[in-house]
Amino acid sequence: TLGREPLYIRGRYVKLSRSLPQSPWFIDGERKGEGSVEECICGPVTRALGATECKFHAEGREDIDVRMLGAGRTFVVEAKNVRRAAADLAALE
Repeated sequence: TLGREPLYIRGRYVKLSRSLPQSPWFIDGERKGEGSVEECICGPVTRALGATECKFHAEGREDIDVRMLGAGRTFVVEAKNVRRAAADLAALE
């Protein structure tokens, strides 16, 4: 089986909403909330790069009702099986 090394993208996010969790939130199998920081970042990255999988690694955690202001929180996205490594990443901002 042939594969490619993952592509890692580092960045920072600012979270202004007090109702957006950092990662998808499920309680007793039921989804809470309508999205997450992880989904807001991984969705566009996966589509832009043609990746089969995206893993979101944040530097630290925050509660759902906490905003992330200032310079933001550092994160790394691990995109697997990337088909388009030359995507316009600046357009994702």
